[in-house]
Amino acid sequence: MAYTEIKAAFRIFYREKSYALINLSGLTLAVVCCLVLGLYLRSELTYEHHNEKHGQIYRVVHAFTHSGPGPDGFDANPSRDYAQGKL
Repeated sequence: MAYTEIKAAFRIFYREKSYALINLSGLTLAVVCCLVLGLYLRSELTYEHHNEKHGQIYRVVHAFTHSGPGPDGFDANPSRDYAQGKL
């Protein structure tokens, strides 16, 4: 029974090539999207699960920029002054 269904599917795909190509490319795209989404969710949901107190771990993400001289009086970005001819 399965053999005849597969044989019929190949006949239809051979007869209507453009329809089969659109159908298979859509199916492939859907499977790839599901796999990528599943891998992303798995990586986000299993973050730091090796620690025994993983429920108390928080990830703090903060980006800051520093412009101007630091506490020792030196500039953090001397290439900026060099480009302006101050050195």
